Amino acid sequence: MGRNQIILTGLEAHISIMQTSIELIEKGFDVFVPADTTGSRYLENYKAGLRRMLHTEVTITSSDATNFEWLRNANQEQYEVITRL
Repeated sequence: MGRNQIILTGLEAHISIMQTSIELIEKGFDVFVPADTTGSRYLENYKAGLRRMLHTEVTITSSDATNFEWLRNANQEQYEVITRL
């Protein structure tokens, strides 16, 4: 698709998300993980996964920040639709 930025969401931040993000970074992608769109069964594993990703150039962000970036501002009608999802 010719894009180099990837947003990852899903479960097991310390396993699936972390390992996938590291592989994508190694392949030259810019990886973003909204912290509020991932998790782990145990809080310590979640925190460890986020810390590890930070040390591998993954950008930890939030879903709200990602929405603003896509839409450019919150004055658009789409913002309300997206934030309700």
